[in-house]
Amino acid sequence: MKLQINSELVSSSANGPGNRYVIWTQGCELNCDGCFNPESHDINNGFEIDVDELYQNVISIKQNEGVSISGGEPLLQMEPLLELLNKIKKETNLSTLIFTGYTFSEIEVDKELSKILELTDILILGRYENSKPSEHPLLGSSNQEIIFLTDRYSMKDISNIACEVIIDDKGNIKITGIEILKTK
Repeated sequence: MKLQINSELVSSSANGPGNRYVIWTQGCELNCDGCFNPESHDINNGFEIDVDELYQNVISIKQNEGVSISGGEPLLQMEPLLELLNKIKKETNLSTLIFTGYTFSEIEVDKELSKILELTDILILGRYENSKPSEHPLLGSSNQEIIFLTDRYSMKDISNIACEVIIDDKGNIKITGIEILKTK
């Protein structure tokens, strides 16, 4: 099974607690005004990767404590997302964090979407609203919410996260994390 992704980052401390493997999925239909990742909206862009290959990439980085999945909108690709999350949950001790534009009530009432609730440690939920800045380093806007679905983490584990500047082996610069986009 294949997952359409925009990009991946093998280790980041800006996208959840501890060092994390980060996957940005490709495809989003929510059209949030001022979205941080508009290049991830068109489902036909990005690249396809086999879920088993992606899983092998994730587990190859031994110092990571978890996986963060963002987008785009990860929940648009539920079948491959569930396959990946099931492998991570059953075969590793890695934690999982998902950023989604959906609300908890939208996920909870949808039989297919609600399957992620038992496979995820932290959900960051809600449409991004450009007019509602947030002071929390993992929230793009103050209307979004953080839901801890297991007791693995608490708010103190995610309160001191800062953005990162990453330079890859080709000299490309990437900024990850939300705080850099805020103005004081």
